Amino acid sequence: MFLDFGPTDEILKDAPQNFIFGADNSVPNDVDQEKLCKIVDYIHTWRQTHNK
Repeated sequence: MFLDFGPTDEILKDAPQNFIFGADNSVPNDVDQEKLCKIVDYIHTWRQTHNK
C-alpha cells in the first residue's frame, strides 16, 4: 500500500512546534482503517523522523 505523504509534509514543515493534530468522530465508516492508522502514526512521529 502506497500513501503519498507529500501534502502532509508541506503542512507539518511550517507548523509550530506545539501543533496538535486533532480529529473528531466524523470519519466515515468506509474509510480504510489501516490507512487512517498509518497517517495518524506518521503525523505523531513526524518531528522525530524529519529534522528541521
